[in-house]
Amino acid sequence: MRVLRQFEEAAALGMAAEVLADRVVVTGKDIELPRDAGEPLRAHLDTCRYINKTFLADGWIVTPISNEPIKRLFGLVNGRLLPMAKPVERVDVRRKLLLTYDNCGFSLRAPLAQPVFDTDKAVFLGVTSTGVHVFEGDCVSDVKPPFYRTSTYAVTRNAVTVKGPRIGERSFVHAHGIKAFVDEIQIEGDSVALRGWAIASDSPRRKLMVALGHAGTVLMLPIRCTVPRPDIAMEFHTEGASQEFGFQIKRTIPGLGALSQEGLELVVLSEDGGDAIAAIRPVQRPRGLRRIVPKLI
Repeated sequence: MRVLRQFEEAAALGMAAEVLADRVVVTGKDIELPRDAGEPLRAHLDTCRYINKTFLADGWIVTPISNEPIKRLFGLVNGRLLPMAKPVERVDVRRKLLLTYDNCGFSLRAPLAQPVFDTDKAVFLGVTSTGVHVFEGDCVSDVKPPFYRTSTYAVTRNAVTVKGPRIGERSFVHAHGIKAFVDEIQIEGDSVALRGWAIASDSPRRKLMVALGHAGTVLMLPIRCTVPRPDIAMEFHTEGASQEFGFQIKRTIPGLGALSQEGLELVVLSEDGGDAIAAIRPVQRPRGLRRIVPKLI
């Protein structure tokens, strides 16, 4: 068995990698998010495998300062959203890091028809304050700062452009009772400014997150809907619930200008976990700097 050249440096740093015909197994050191990227996060990818058309990843993630468990751990593999990661008790980590809780571990399990790793590329672990994702090294070659790298791992603060298999398209309006609207979208080069709102009309207290996508691939990490929209609350008669139905996205994403010519998608997720609720497309393709008003979904 030939050890991949991408893992040679990792092995020198104490990281082990095993590559077989049907699987990739990676173990390594823990990483820490720099302080200028918000509260430091320490994370460790214990194992990462693709076996019998199933993706498996196990590890742990902690917040050393607040000493509180991560409440949401959703998975991304090369841009594909996976089911919510399950919390796992890790008494060994709690004892080692003097934590006040045990459930600092995570376990990702998801069926994937296509292999998620090309056997000539390295595997990375990415961590943010809202989630953990795994992706191939070549998929982040064009990512601009803030982008941090420790050993063969990669950490991002806000957004990352990744490539990967398509997310299954769904009719989320009828299946999930979600309504969403893009009030305005402006694109200039690879920069985008977007604002709008999303609401679970059958359960207005349900917290939602949104992200930009293209052809079923997520282009950024989801953000919460935190902008107050009393007009939406009044329209849907939800004055007693939270009025934070709005969102604003301002990002520079490498390659966005070219992708926008083919049309972008608004991906809607639930904060409490699960797969993507929806992928909705604006009715017009953004060209240059202009305003687009899609239909109400």
